[in-house]
Amino acid sequence: MKYLVSVEQMTAAELKSEGKGVSRVRLMRNAAESILNFLKNKFSDISEKTVAIVCGSGNNGGDGAALACLLLREKIKVRLVIPSRFPDTETARECLKEFGELDLNSVREDKPEAAFEKADIIIDCVFGTGFHGE
Repeated sequence: MKYLVSVEQMTAAELKSEGKGVSRVRLMRNAAESILNFLKNKFSDISEKTVAIVCGSGNNGGDGAALACLLLREKIKVRLVIPSRFPDTETARECLKEFGELDLNSVREDKPEAAFEKADIIIDCVFGTGFHGE
């Protein structure tokens, strides 16, 4: 496996970003906006697609939930697979406060298989740089 940056390098970059006034919440929102722009450029008919987003409980899951909120605002169909303890980080909770008027439970799918069956596009937001394990 080839890495672009190590965990330590990513953490240092995030801290440097914060030192320059760009919060981790803003980074999370930027990630979601970048994915939305990619999807719009890749799929000219994105409004006709259903996007399934699989989220972990941490900040990478927060990126996915922020993306779900942006897709909902664009009237794009979303199915969201999230763990019961979501969101499990302060940064993800802060980011999602910006989207307070949107009810993510309305697009939540309890069974991943059901989300995948309905999806034209599946986005993985499970593991990020904080992953622990093999």
